[in-house]
Amino acid sequence: MGTANRVFAALLGPLHVPLSAERDGGPGPSIEAWQLEETRPKARTRAAEAAHLAARVRALLDGPATVHEAGGGSLLDTPEARDGLALLAAVALHDPAALVTTLRSPLCGVSDAAIADLARTRDEDDDWFRALECSADQRLGRAQELFRELQRRCRSEPPSTLLQWANRLTGYTAVLANLWNAGRRLADWRGLTELVRELERGSDETFSVVLALRETLRAGVDVPRPVLEAGDAVVLSTMHSSKGLEWPVVIVADLGWSAPHGAGDVLVDSELGVGLRQGDEPTVAWTLIAARRRAREEAEARRLLYVALTRARDAVVLSASGPAGPGSLLELLTPGLQAAGVELREVATPELDTRRATWPDPAPAPLPTVLWPDPVDLQTLDGDLGSFHLMWNVSELP
Repeated sequence: MGTANRVFAALLGPLHVPLSAERDGGPGPSIEAWQLEETRPKARTRAAEAAHLAARVRALLDGPATVHEAGGGSLLDTPEARDGLALLAAVALHDPAALVTTLRSPLCGVSDAAIADLARTRDEDDDWFRALECSADQRLGRAQELFRELQRRCRSEPPSTLLQWANRLTGYTAVLANLWNAGRRLADWRGLTELVRELERGSDETFSVVLALRETLRAGVDVPRPVLEAGDAVVLSTMHSSKGLEWPVVIVADLGWSAPHGAGDVLVDSELGVGLRQGDEPTVAWTLIAARRRAREEAEARRLLYVALTRARDAVVLSASGPAGPGSLLELLTPGLQAAGVELREVATPELDTRRATWPDPAPAPLPTVLWPDPVDLQTLDGDLGSFHLMWNVSELP
């Protein structure tokens, strides 16, 4: 804890409040910092950084490590929540876009070819729901049964129960259990069900709950994802989502990252007004607004670094894929590391393993010069030429 205090005393200045530990630290440094020598292309350096960190994890754990995603971001941005919201919107709002989304999701598993065939059989005055109900395509049988049952129950049962019925009819959670990161996916599905159940306290009508969820999504409100117990595993997390959490060892990677510096020619500030830049000649207002934005971004980066480095109980491992570039997190952190006496050790980038090399894509096959075997006179085609679309089966191209 003493090392972390010295680091951030230099970074935060008078804003820094020293932390105190409830127990004495162990022997040896509590923070270690690594940087890889700069190599081109950048992707190779990042791959080498990942390999170096994997070796450090294996050394710390003295064996293979299980990876666990903590789950940053908003619950409503997860695929599982999107699937559930689309299902409820299709049932309650008669939303055709939500219907197609549900058809393509693991809830129904309908192929794009089947959806395209359904679209072709739909009359101009016929909606997607009627076309689905009247379709004789066996590929749509599972979806027909699902929507028929949910629309019947929608009048009398709350939306959380509809989600449970959807899972029972389709085996949705069984599909999630066989996908990568199954525990995280299942937790997000349960989290959506719990969120819907909470919204039912105000109104148990599916229509009202769907509108509330859509408004929350439109407003950009971050709904916390359920926390998973990692157990004996390596947890992957963002700096933002690690607030309030603690681990024995924390690895902060990709410190060579820097925020994009491109600013538009028009900048707006609530206090300074509008700043303009024409070519390389910015106005005074533009210069002041740009400087204020850079200061805010740097202050936010300092706060994120503080959060990241103070999540560790025993040790922190810092890593960057290359030297500290202008505006990078490593450049921001370097004065604090120097003040705390933390050595920034350089690691040589290993030679590229040709067995894992990425080869360029093959040259694309040439397009056919003739799309029809016989000449076609477009003037003889019936209908409005303005709505004529040229399509061909890609699989038939040489």
